[in-house]
Amino acid sequence: MKKIRIIAVCILVALTCMIALAGCNNKSSSANSITTDYDDIMVVPTATASQGAVAVDAAKVTISADKTTNTVVLESASYLYQLANENAHKVAFSASVSEGRGFADVVYEGALDLRGDMEVREYNCNVGATKFYEGYGYVMTGKDLKTNKESNLLGTVRILLNYAERTYSPDGTVFYKQQNKGGLNNDSVANFKPGEGGYIDWGKAGKGTKYNDKQWIASGEGKINKHYQDIDNANILAEYVQEASITHNDQEGYYEVFIKVDPKSDALNLGREGLRKSTGSKDLDYVFHEVTMQIWDCGLMKYYYTYNSWEATILLFHGTSQNKYYRYFTYNQDNVSKLSVTDLSWVENCRRYNGK
Repeated sequence: MKKIRIIAVCILVALTCMIALAGCNNKSSSANSITTDYDDIMVVPTATASQGAVAVDAAKVTISADKTTNTVVLESASYLYQLANENAHKVAFSASVSEGRGFADVVYEGALDLRGDMEVREYNCNVGATKFYEGYGYVMTGKDLKTNKESNLLGTVRILLNYAERTYSPDGTVFYKQQNKGGLNNDSVANFKPGEGGYIDWGKAGKGTKYNDKQWIASGEGKINKHYQDIDNANILAEYVQEASITHNDQEGYYEVFIKVDPKSDALNLGREGLRKSTGSKDLDYVFHEVTMQIWDCGLMKYYYTYNSWEATILLFHGTSQNKYYRYFTYNQDNVSKLSVTDLSWVENCRRYNGK
């Protein structure tokens, strides 16, 4: 999974406070939540679609509607998480659509108190070893919390932080990436419709970059736990779970799991490392990290939601952030159209990676 970029707001808002430039487009924006009434999103996978996945072994799951620290329930929650994560790479087809939102606050010795809010949208499509991702983020508001007024630096923050990117691999050994910094406007979030286009102007993007598998990993793009594309970049073992609850929907055939992760544990090492790198902070750490997921009886993920917070020292500033991320899955390839990838013309113009 491509981690959402909300976390980067903190450092960039701080930096813009030292820029004597007030950019254009300083009006706040509002976002529409994505719709999921297409492409069999969150519809039970057919027997054909779930072929290859290992079904949930009910004997390994202890139900508890109440949140508990009971070891058996914690182990059950970890089992379901690990099973769904492994199964994501065993089926012939999967796709997902995602939305994220959150805010970051920057404080400096009582003289500065700013907040930036951001929305992100993403979708993925995986057909065997072929994998495609497209995502973008847009800064919705920038507020001076001391005056409760819009910051006149909002336009500058958007110039620095708004982004769009897409990546494609036909076989897991060659990778392509294209980034677009200039093709977003405040209608993009409201008009997000995968497969229909119009919300990103890719004509303003550069040619893109082509990597082999070693370059992809060396560049930092492919650094993940076990796979090229995990459901999340966390390693949630039972020993890292502080609290959990598990219920089963007998009518629709899925488990719903809540997990409260120890924020200081090794479960979040990869996310912690990435955040420290992106913010330039040596002490950044999670304050809390919670997961809510729904897993079909066949062992495939139906829905995945994370809610977390972190805090850090960044340059001379103190930064905090809260983020929510939602991901919705589909596996029935015959009923998928909008999430299917049709335009790959851009990969022909990607330049070879020249990094070390």
